[in-house]
Amino acid sequence: MRPDKETSNAFVYCMAVSAARFGIGVVGFGTMSNHYHAVVVDRDGCFPDFLQYFHRIFAVHQNVLRGRWEAFWAPHEQPSAVELVRPDDLIEKLVYAVTNPAKDGLVDKLEHWPGASCVEALVSRKTLVATRPKRFFREEGMLPETVSLELVQSPLHRDMLASEWANCVQQNVDRALESIRALRIKA
Repeated sequence: MRPDKETSNAFVYCMAVSAARFGIGVVGFGTMSNHYHAVVVDRDGCFPDFLQYFHRIFAVHQNVLRGRWEAFWAPHEQPSAVELVRPDDLIEKLVYAVTNPAKDGLVDKLEHWPGASCVEALVSRKTLVATRPKRFFREEGMLPETVSLELVQSPLHRDMLASEWANCVQQNVDRALESIRALRIKA
């Protein structure tokens, strides 16, 4: 998942196609070079199917992109899925997901991370757009040329206005980045 434009576009494209196919709401995500974190809403119990489909099409794309044919995901490790039942838990996991590149010391500012990120879309309430990758996906295939991934507001925060949700996310991300910077300075 080397962070580059093709991989970032493919990640968002595959996530959007998979979410639409299985009725999954994407609250947010963060990517690293060897893993990702996503916070999703599964109202219809389709998360396993969504995950299997997303992992398959993204993995095949990445293997074609990099000229590889071996297993893309670690074959002996299962994805970790945790149900988030408290509003604070959801915010904590979402902030962890999006600030991971800074936490691991790869960037100081999240906008410097070249991998797929949803931070700007989360706080500005903009829709992410991706185009069908040139590799693996057929031009004349059934999947759309362009997809949109509109992040959903956490259902655990449904009492907030959209602007309040965006401000809540921004404030928590800013706090996390301050803590990360303070730890880095201390070290």
